[in-house]
Amino acid sequence: MKKLLISLFAALLLCACEGPQGPRGPQGPKGDKGDPGEGSAGTQTQWVIDNVTVNYNDWVQEGDYLSVDIPCEKLTKDIYDGGMMKVFLMFDNYMNELPCTRYRSYKITDANGNDVLNENGNPTYAYYSQTIDVDFKVGGVKIYITNSDFQGYDEEATEPMTFHIVLIY
Repeated sequence: MKKLLISLFAALLLCACEGPQGPRGPQGPKGDKGDPGEGSAGTQTQWVIDNVTVNYNDWVQEGDYLSVDIPCEKLTKDIYDGGMMKVFLMFDNYMNELPCTRYRSYKITDANGNDVLNENGNPTYAYYSQTIDVDFKVGGVKIYITNSDFQGYDEEATEPMTFHIVLIY
């Protein structure tokens, strides 16, 4: 019985908390102006954007991957230490932030350069993924391409690529 009375009292207490909202109280006094911190008073974010197109002949094969060094004089030590750096791959009116993975294919050919055909008489394709990633250093950007099949690189599979380099500080 005691437990039932305590439960009933608790239920009534919780229900009594509900009701119409009262009128809005008066506005409080204006607070003190906050401290903007060292170096931030009056500063604005700056952006540097550069588009760079890399052609097949610009890439250097280093073992199982390709790389290209892109000079970027605007990538200063101050930006490197305290800013933000991003690179996007631009294609077909789209941008893809690095690192990114693209899926590719190529026709399989025999030693004479003829297509290898499947049981239906159609060309056979091999499929692989291509990972494109980036490193930053003061004064430059290095971009890498690695194919999942490590079968090498040719001009057809490494078409000109435009990279959108964004520096924020």
